[in-house]
Amino acid sequence: MPEQTLALAPIVTAAIAVADAEGLAAVSMRRVAAELGVATMSLYRHVADKDALVVQMLDTALAGWSFPAGPQAVWRDRLGGAAPG
Repeated sequence: MPEQTLALAPIVTAAIAVADAEGLAAVSMRRVAAELGVATMSLYRHVADKDALVVQMLDTALAGWSFPAGPQAVWRDRLGGAAPG
């Protein structure tokens, strides 16, 4: 991927793919950059550090969830109802 076209979404997608395949411990800025074929430092234009990347990964993963509403629902029940599968 040419560095000129690098954006946050492909970085997060690559990081999630690494985490899915090998676990969160395998995710590093260097590893994600290698997956994208770019220099490691180019990622820092889009995310401040690994912690910020993990937050973006979480935001992306949870974006597809829909949480049941209702004041009677206990938060654990609401979370369980939103979990896929």
